[in-house]
Parts: sequence; structure tokens; C-alpha cells
Amino acid sequence: MKKIVALFVMFTFACASTDFNDQLYVRGGFSALPNIGLTLGGGQIFSQAKGETTKALELVGTWQPLDEEFFANDGNPAAGDWSQVSLGILHYDPAEIYRWNIRYGVVWCRAQGQPNMVQLPGDYNGAYASFGFDTELSQGLRMGPELQLNAIGMEGGRDPQAIHLVPQLVWRAIWQF
Repeated sequence: MKKIVALFVMFTFACASTDFNDQLYVRGGFSALPNIGLTLGGGQIFSQAKGETTKALELVGTWQPLDEEFFANDGNPAAGDWSQVSLGILHYDPAEIYRWNIRYGVVWCRAQGQPNMVQLPGDYNGAYASFGFDTELSQGLRMGPELQLNAIGMEGGRDPQAIHLVPQLVWRAIWQF
């Protein structure tokens, strides 16, 4: 919990120290892998120049309470909840109706029950990178898919496999104020 509070405080100070206070946005959507759930977050543009890539600082939370056992019983035990908080940087070209974007940063995850991809329940830290695109649906509203890869290790080194690569697929909507 302390890490989540620290990430939120860092995000708040970073957003308050910029001159782009009218460039806030929220994002949310469907998230799959390792479980199925929702994602919700926001961002603050901190670098925007004509003809250059726009950069934003993002804070995103993900909660995935549903395992595939909810839909089909394959004989494996159902995994517990997967939660994560990501703090990172977004790069995109704002002039395009269809725009590609890249995100990267740090991530904290909590796997509960009998997790699928990491095998041991507990807290994990690491880094993430994602690649996606979105389409402008109306003024201020964009939507599109994103593929994210988390490279995480268990806190305290209790996991014999040091680094786990955990993919995620997100279909998100972004509303810019």
C-alpha cells in the first residue's frame, strides 16, 4: 500500500509542476491476461511542441478478478485476483486521427490465490513497455488496443525464477479534457 501512495504522490507533484494544466486525460477499459478485468487511470501532458512527439506522465491501475475458469472449466484451479499499478511515460503524435503510441515505466503487481503466470502469490515489482494505437471517435475521445509486457520479479527474492514476463492486452478509451 505504501508503494501505491508513493506513486500517487509522485504523479500529483509531477502534474502540478507543469504548465499544461488543461492537458489532463482519463483512460479506462477492458484488460485481459493474466486474468480478466478493468483498467482505470489518467495522465498529464508535460511536453508538447508542434511537429514533435507529445509526452505525458500516466498513472494507471488494473484490477483483474476473473480467471478463465469463470468462463470454461479446464481442470486447473482458478487464479486469485491480479492487481497492478503502473507509472510511466506515454509518447504519441497528436496530429494523427489514427495514432500509434508507446508507453514504458515502472509497475507494481499483486498476485493472489494460485496465480497463472507467476505461479507464486505475492507482490512483484518491475518495468513495463507497451505498444498500441487509438482512433479519434469524437472531439476529446479516442479508443484502441494496446499490448503491454511486464518484466517483474517477486519482492524479497522468494521466487526461484527471478524475472517473469507477463503480457497484457488492453482495449482502452481515452477522454482528454
